[in-house]
Amino acid sequence: MKRYLLGLLAVTIATNCTPETEELKVLREEKPASPKNIDAPPVDLSYTIVVFSPSEQQKRINRDPSTKLIGDYSFSFAPTFSKRAIQAGESAVLQIESITSQYERTLPTSSYTIDKAQINSMQSGEEFKVTLKKDAFKDLDITKEYTILLQMKIFSKTPSHFPIKTEDKSDIYRIKLTFTDEEPFPEGDNIEVVDDVQQQNIDRKLYDFESNYQPNHLSKLKDGLFSENWWIDVRRDDIYLIAKFQEDKKLIKGVKITLKSSYYGQPYKIGSVNISASPDEKQYYKQGTYTYDKLRETLIIQFKKPIETKTIKFTNFKAISGNYINIYEMEFF
Repeated sequence: MKRYLLGLLAVTIATNCTPETEELKVLREEKPASPKNIDAPPVDLSYTIVVFSPSEQQKRINRDPSTKLIGDYSFSFAPTFSKRAIQAGESAVLQIESITSQYERTLPTSSYTIDKAQINSMQSGEEFKVTLKKDAFKDLDITKEYTILLQMKIFSKTPSHFPIKTEDKSDIYRIKLTFTDEEPFPEGDNIEVVDDVQQQNIDRKLYDFESNYQPNHLSKLKDGLFSENWWIDVRRDDIYLIAKFQEDKKLIKGVKITLKSSYYGQPYKIGSVNISASPDEKQYYKQGTYTYDKLRETLIIQFKKPIETKTIKFTNFKAISGNYINIYEMEFF
């Protein structure tokens, strides 16, 4: 009997001391619960939803340090329509109005006008418009940020059962404003064409060019050879050319653009071009639009008030004839 009990005990101990195999580990592990399928809520397509997207814009406002007046500042924006498409025969008049918030420092309504408070969904490209009053900021604490809060509502709709609505939060548009008393950056009518200028050119090593068109040929604009060109296809209206200066704010008085007389008999010259500048590479200020006046081998455009800038941008190129413009050199003074 003793022998039997001792044998049984030995078997039990041996069993308990046997290392656990991978198979046993797998068997011992609990099987994870199967993931539950959570159905996404159905998209409600029964209503046309009017939203602001994007729902804000920001602007830095320059206030004249002596007169405390600001320049011309207007803001245009429009909503978008989502979910259910607008059907034939349906239209809605949308309206914005000023609101306040206890959580945001809103600009007094006496500081601006809502020039375009209503738009019609039938009118493509129509936008709301807000304009700041030039003389309304003399006593403003410009160390703080201010917001214009505008809420959109459905003013009227046709037919009366047209299923259209706005949604909370996405029906609010914000115009966030910061102010400075620095000398305002020149903007607007700040260019003129001259026949000659007695100014020393800026060293070509102190600026570079960027463009979304033919970037491999941009070096020809500053090689000093005046023999090879960079060109623009004016059938594209998205082409830009940016001159970027190495200094943070380089004083620029003007630009010389070498066009030559013709290329195989074709005067591939600038018919018009928009010129803008940015002191911080964030906000661009339009300086003006050059419009063709006469055939010039070298077009000299001078800033009426010299600008301290980081970049100068040329956009919306138009030719006097044909589909191309050839530029052989671009210099700054």
